[in-house]
Amino acid sequence: MSKLKNNAQFRAKFKHISLNFTEYKFRKCYENSEYKSKAYIKRYQHPPKEAKYNRVWTNNKIKDLDVYQFGQVWTTDIRYIKCLNKWKYLHVIRDHFTNLILSWSLSDKRTAEDTTNLIKKAITKFKIFPKIFHTDHGIEYANNYVKNFLEKHNCQQSMSAKGCSLENRGSEYFFANLQRENIDLIKYNNLDFEIVNNEISKYIKYYNLEILQKNIIKPHIMFFTQCRVNV
Repeated sequence: MSKLKNNAQFRAKFKHISLNFTEYKFRKCYENSEYKSKAYIKRYQHPPKEAKYNRVWTNNKIKDLDVYQFGQVWTTDIRYIKCLNKWKYLHVIRDHFTNLILSWSLSDKRTAEDTTNLIKKAITKFKIFPKIFHTDHGIEYANNYVKNFLEKHNCQQSMSAKGCSLENRGSEYFFANLQRENIDLIKYNNLDFEIVNNEISKYIKYYNLEILQKNIIKPHIMFFTQCRVNV
């Protein structure tokens, strides 16, 4: 049977073959014969369920951990920022003991390489590598690229439980402050990328130098106090 151009021609051809040809039989034959109506073509092809097991998965190693020094645990997270109706990703790395924001970036993408570059930036600045690196299950963390990078530097990877953002509450607390004290007041969506980037830079300096934490100590004071203790 020669290939037919459209659904109508296909139906006309089968009309002469059988009067009891049902819609279901027609569709099955239509597909098996390599004919496909646009109405039955899926717009999005979901990956097989097995694909999710290719992603890195690990437990929360800081949930009951007594963190007592700078550099013991670093946490990280990403916040969506809209400027001029375009979404950007604010990526921050934070020290779990002092609450100091160690490094950050604002970009159009969120990849594993961006994560490792941000870690390298913090290492270069503070001359220390964390013992534990805590994240959520985002695609920029739950992959072999980041896993191998951390293992190479003898760093354990830790992840919050699925849907449990409070297990990374330190990073969430920073983003909540940023939203309340900066984003909501300045209206980032009306500003271009360079201005937003500059505003975030100023706020992070303010956060590190001025905001009191739960221990009634500012992050930079806690950091320098810890450095003196370790000398």
